[in-house]
Amino acid sequence: MNLQIMHRAHRFHFGNNFGALWNTSHSKTRDFGSFAPKVEAIACIAALQLLLDSDIIMSKCPNKDGVNNPSIKKAEQKPPQPGQRAEHMLEFENVSKSFWTGTQRKVILDRVSFRVELGKSLGILAPNGTGKTTLINMMAGLEKPDEGEIRRSCRISFPLGFMGGVTSKHSAMENSRYIARLYGLDPDYVEAFCRWLCGIEEYFDMPVGTYSQGMKARFTFALMLALDFDMYLIDEGMPSTTDVEFNRKAGEILRERFKTTTVIIVSHQAETLEKFAKQAAVLVDGHLHMFETLEEAKQLYDYQTQGQEV
Repeated sequence: MNLQIMHRAHRFHFGNNFGALWNTSHSKTRDFGSFAPKVEAIACIAALQLLLDSDIIMSKCPNKDGVNNPSIKKAEQKPPQPGQRAEHMLEFENVSKSFWTGTQRKVILDRVSFRVELGKSLGILAPNGTGKTTLINMMAGLEKPDEGEIRRSCRISFPLGFMGGVTSKHSAMENSRYIARLYGLDPDYVEAFCRWLCGIEEYFDMPVGTYSQGMKARFTFALMLALDFDMYLIDEGMPSTTDVEFNRKAGEILRERFKTTTVIIVSHQAETLEKFAKQAAVLVDGHLHMFETLEEAKQLYDYQTQGQEV
C-alpha cells in the first residue's frame, strides 16, 4: 500500500492530547533524553527556504513492493467566512508566563490573548532573549502558562527544533516503531517511511547514539514528517542537515504540506518570515502586538529595536 495512503488512514487526531501526553510522561523527572511522545525534529530555516525554493518534480513515496507512486495531497483546509468563528485553531486567552532569573523576574507573556486559525499562517518577530522558544513550547504544550488558558482544537506539531524524544541506546527502527505506537499510527508504516526518507541504510538498525549529527538530524526530521499535522511550529534556532538527496525528498514533502497546513514561525529577522506568513505579530515587553501584514509588524519591530542588538 502506498505510504501516503497508509499515512492518511492512520492519522491520529490528538489536539490537546499532545501536551497532556508530554506532561504525563514527564511529570516527575522531565528527562528530555528518555522516550517521550514527542519526536526530535531537526531542520533549519535556511534549509527549509532552500527546500521550498528548489525546482524539483513532486517527490514520490515507495510502496511496500518498491513501486513509486505519486504523493497524495491532503484536502485543502478552507478558512472561515467573515464573522464565522473558526472551529480548528490555536487560542491563547489571558496567558501569562514568567521566570525567576536569580536576580529578577523575566516576563515572557503578560495577559496575552490571540488566536491562530487554520489557513492563516503567523510570523512572530521578537528580539533574542525575549522568550521566542518559550512561546513556541507553550503552543506545543511543552511549557505550561502561569495563568490563563491555551486551547488547541487541531493537530499541532512539536517545534521543529525540539531536542528530545529519541533515545540514543535504541536503534532508529526501535525508536520509530515506539513513537508510532504512542501516536496511534501503524508501526510498519512509520518505520518504512523513515527508512525511505532518511536513507541511512544499515545504520537504521544501529543505536542512534552511534550516528553522526547529520544522520540523527535526518532520522528525527523523518520522524516528524511521518506524523501529519494541521499546524507546524518553527523556531528559528535549529541545526541543519546538508544531505542533498534527503533535502530533495524532504523539501518536496514540506512544500506539499505547507500548501494545505498552517505555519507559526518565530524569528528575530523579518526576512525569515516572508516565505511562511503574511500575517505577523511583534513580541515586546511581554505583549504580543498583532498586525494584518508583515510590513506593519516590521515597522513597530524596527522602532522598538532601534539601537538594540537583535
